[in-house]
Amino acid sequence: MMIYVNDSSNEPNPETTWRTNQLRVKWLGNDNETRVSRYYYRLREFGSTQKLVFNWTTSSDEEDWVVVDETPDGKQLNLTDKKKYQFDVFAENAYGLTGEDLSSDGITVDSTSK
Repeated sequence: MMIYVNDSSNEPNPETTWRTNQLRVKWLGNDNETRVSRYYYRLREFGSTQKLVFNWTTSSDEEDWVVVDETPDGKQLNLTDKKKYQFDVFAENAYGLTGEDLSSDGITVDSTSK
């Protein structure tokens, strides 16, 4: 089960970022029976299930900021100014069972906020 997904920036307004080539995200999940062995995350345009920046990729990071500056296939992020993006994350336990994904509240790219 996912507890939280946080995509806030370290800008004065944490709901925006001026960066078009980098976002950050951290998350935490819990499994009462075993342990969380890995997390799956993806990035998409806010509110759209069709407009993916990249699809599911894995990480073992937990409660640490993950800086996302490229897609899983190695391409640099190229986010669009004035668009809002969100991360979806779900956990997998030691037996390979997964829970439902949880979405971040979204972050807007605003090049004028630099």
